[in-house]
Amino acid sequence: MVKHFRDDASLPKDVVELNERLVDTLSAFLRYMESGFEGPRAVNKLTTGQLKILRGLIRSPLTMTAVANIAGVSRNVATGMIARLVDRGFVERFQNPENRRVVRVRITPAGRQIQAKVHHRVILRMNRLTKRITRNGSDDLGHWLRALQDALRDAQASEGRSKS
Repeated sequence: MVKHFRDDASLPKDVVELNERLVDTLSAFLRYMESGFEGPRAVNKLTTGQLKILRGLIRSPLTMTAVANIAGVSRNVATGMIARLVDRGFVERFQNPENRRVVRVRITPAGRQIQAKVHHRVILRMNRLTKRITRNGSDDLGHWLRALQDALRDAQASEGRSKS
């Protein structure tokens, strides 16, 4: 764990420590989850970046900029990742009819099948990871996650307003 970093003197020390623990735990959790899809455990030999893109496309088509943001890469790198996904039939590119310069990407039925397979594996890994949590612990975690989701939604809305 890192040394205490307090940029908000109004937070009690125990809250700062909990936040630091959360950051450390989330980092370890993400590494654990991603490790289930690397090397010999890769799904259809897709990278974790490509899997992130497929997951991001489940709800709706995205622009290349949005794809790059999801994958955490530059637009040039995202373009190459999309080209490989197109070649394998998991996504398709199309032009925005209102602005033909804007290229959008959507998931194909084959991509949806891969994403469903990945989702199933994620749930299995989560189940293995959380099977030791008691019913009370599960209720507490659920309550805490809902509160964190609400706080995140509020922070994103607030930041969105301040950027305008």
